[in-house]
Amino acid sequence: MYTSLGNRWRAMSKPTDLVQGTLDLLILKILALEPLHGWAIGQRLKQVSDDTLQVSDGSLYPALHKLEQEGWIKAEWKPSENNRRAKFYTLTRPGRKELEREAANWNRLSTAISLVVQLNEA
Repeated sequence: MYTSLGNRWRAMSKPTDLVQGTLDLLILKILALEPLHGWAIGQRLKQVSDDTLQVSDGSLYPALHKLEQEGWIKAEWKPSENNRRAKFYTLTRPGRKELEREAANWNRLSTAISLVVQLNEA
């Protein structure tokens, strides 16, 4: 089953709503590990989430474009693993700082949500 939040995300399994901005955080984190082209970013996200999260091209590429305009990632055309031209994205220094900020915000938010969800019922 699929669900979306603002047409930005699709989560497999039961319907889930994801916090707005999560896609940007996950893209930045994936690119912190290594430069990748768009298709590979989507595949890596699916892989590391045990096939729970997938993002459509209609959400991924606008997010990449926005991150590039913000200066948090940069792009360079190179041959891909199948020798086709692809735009590879790399995290910039300001992007690393943004990743740290966003990860800290996510950790704070997810901890707060967990505290509420784990309340003992009367």
